[in-house]
Amino acid sequence: MSITSAYAQFQAKTDSYSILANDDVVKFVLSAPGTATMPLAVQCRKYPYGKNQKMIINDSTSSDALTLAVLTGNTLIGPASLGIGRTALVTSNEAGIWYMVGGSGVSGVSGTSGLSGLTGITGLSGRS
Repeated sequence: MSITSAYAQFQAKTDSYSILANDDVVKFVLSAPGTATMPLAVQCRKYPYGKNQKMIINDSTSSDALTLAVLTGNTLIGPASLGIGRTALVTSNEAGIWYMVGGSGVSGVSGTSGLSGLTGITGLSGRS
Protein backbone atom coordinates (compact mmCIF):
# COMPACT_ATOMS: atom_id res chain seq x y z
CA MET A 1 0.00 0.00 0.00
CA SER A 2 1.08 3.62 -0.39
CA ILE A 3 2.12 6.01 2.37
CA THR A 4 -1.42 7.41 2.47
CA SER A 5 -3.09 4.03 2.87
CA ALA A 6 -4.46 2.72 6.14
CA TYR A 7 -2.39 -0.37 5.35
CA ALA A 8 0.94 1.43 4.90
CA GLN A 9 4.02 -0.55 5.93
CA PHE A 10 5.50 1.26 8.97
CA GLN A 11 8.95 0.66 10.46
CA ALA A 12 10.38 2.13 13.68
CA LYS A 13 14.18 1.99 13.95
CA THR A 14 16.78 3.00 16.54
CA ASP A 15 19.83 2.39 14.34
CA SER A 16 20.90 2.39 10.69
CA TYR A 17 18.50 0.54 8.41
CA SER A 18 18.35 -0.60 4.79
CA ILE A 19 14.86 0.36 3.69
CA LEU A 20 12.94 -2.36 1.89
CA ALA A 21 10.93 -1.87 -1.31
CA ASN A 22 7.75 -2.70 0.66
CA ASP A 23 8.38 -0.12 3.42
CA ASP A 24 6.26 3.02 3.19
CA VAL A 25 7.07 4.99 6.37
CA VAL A 26 10.29 4.63 8.34
CA LYS A 27 10.71 6.50 11.63
CA PHE A 28 14.11 6.76 13.28
CA VAL A 29 14.84 7.53 16.94
CA LEU A 30 18.63 7.77 17.04
CA SER A 31 21.05 7.99 19.94
CA ALA A 32 24.03 8.20 17.54
CA PRO A 33 24.42 9.08 13.85
CA GLY A 34 22.49 6.68 11.61
CA THR A 35 22.06 5.90 7.93
CA ALA A 36 18.91 5.10 5.99
CA THR A 37 19.85 3.26 2.80
CA MET A 38 17.23 3.43 0.07
CA PRO A 39 16.36 0.29 -1.93
CA LEU A 40 17.05 0.19 -5.65
CA ALA A 41 14.77 2.73 -7.32
CA VAL A 42 13.83 0.25 -10.04
CA GLN A 43 12.31 -2.05 -7.38
CA CYS A 44 9.99 0.70 -6.11
CA ARG A 45 7.16 1.03 -8.62
CA LYS A 46 4.24 3.43 -8.46
CA TYR A 47 1.81 0.85 -9.79
CA PRO A 48 0.07 -1.16 -8.55
CA TYR A 49 0.77 -0.34 -4.88
CA GLY A 50 2.43 3.09 -4.75
CA LYS A 51 5.78 1.78 -3.49
CA ASN A 52 7.76 4.54 -5.26
CA GLN A 53 7.38 6.93 -2.29
CA LYS A 54 8.99 6.57 1.12
CA MET A 55 8.38 8.86 4.08
CA ILE A 56 11.52 9.08 6.22
CA ILE A 57 11.22 10.61 9.71
CA ASN A 58 14.03 11.53 12.09
CA ASP A 59 12.09 11.87 15.34
CA SER A 60 12.35 15.02 17.47
CA THR A 61 13.66 12.86 20.33
CA SER A 62 16.65 11.68 18.25
CA SER A 63 20.09 12.77 19.42
CA ASP A 64 21.68 13.01 15.98
CA ALA A 65 21.16 13.50 12.26
CA LEU A 66 20.16 10.78 9.83
CA THR A 67 22.13 10.29 6.60
CA LEU A 68 20.30 9.12 3.48
CA ALA A 69 22.25 6.82 1.18
CA VAL A 70 21.52 5.07 -2.10
CA LEU A 71 22.89 1.86 -3.52
CA THR A 72 25.45 1.72 -6.33
CA GLY A 73 23.87 2.72 -9.62
CA ASN A 74 21.28 4.99 -7.99
CA THR A 75 21.39 8.76 -7.46
CA LEU A 76 19.88 10.88 -4.68
CA ILE A 77 18.71 14.34 -5.76
CA GLY A 78 18.35 16.61 -2.74
CA PRO A 79 19.87 16.83 0.73
CA ALA A 80 21.66 13.71 1.95
CA SER A 81 20.85 14.27 5.61
CA LEU A 82 17.79 14.65 7.77
CA GLY A 83 18.10 16.82 10.86
CA ILE A 84 16.53 16.08 14.22
CA GLY A 85 12.75 16.41 14.05
CA ARG A 86 12.70 16.52 10.24
CA THR A 87 10.59 14.52 7.78
CA ALA A 88 11.28 13.91 4.10
CA LEU A 89 9.38 12.39 1.23
CA VAL A 90 11.70 10.43 -1.05
CA THR A 91 10.31 9.45 -4.44
CA SER A 92 11.71 6.99 -6.98
CA ASN A 93 11.60 7.65 -10.71
CA GLU A 94 11.41 3.83 -11.00
CA ALA A 95 14.72 3.74 -12.89
CA GLY A 96 17.71 4.88 -10.82
CA ILE A 97 16.98 8.22 -9.19
CA TRP A 98 15.55 9.10 -5.77
CA TYR A 99 14.22 12.65 -5.28
CA MET A 100 14.12 14.02 -1.71
CA VAL A 101 11.67 16.74 -0.74
CA GLY A 102 11.77 18.23 2.75
CA GLY A 103 14.39 17.36 5.29
CA SER A 104 17.14 19.61 6.49
CA GLY A 105 17.97 22.99 5.15
CA VAL A 106 17.34 26.63 5.72
CA SER A 107 13.75 27.73 5.85
CA GLY A 108 12.65 30.93 4.26
CA VAL A 109 11.63 32.36 0.95
CA SER A 110 13.76 32.08 -2.14
CA GLY A 111 13.35 33.62 -5.53
CA THR A 112 11.50 36.71 -6.62
CA SER A 113 7.89 37.35 -7.35
CA GLY A 114 6.33 39.65 -9.87
CA LEU A 115 4.97 39.78 -13.36
CA SER A 116 6.43 37.57 -16.00
CA GLY A 117 6.10 37.89 -19.75
CA LEU A 118 4.55 40.55 -21.90
CA THR A 119 0.96 41.35 -22.65
CA GLY A 120 -0.35 43.23 -25.60
CA ILE A 121 -1.69 42.83 -29.08
CA THR A 122 0.02 40.58 -31.56
CA GLY A 123 -0.58 40.03 -35.24
CA LEU A 124 -2.45 41.87 -37.93
CA SER A 125 -6.11 42.06 -38.65
CA GLY A 126 -7.79 43.27 -41.76
CA ARG A 127 -9.23 42.16 -45.04
CA SER A 128 -7.64 39.68 -47.34
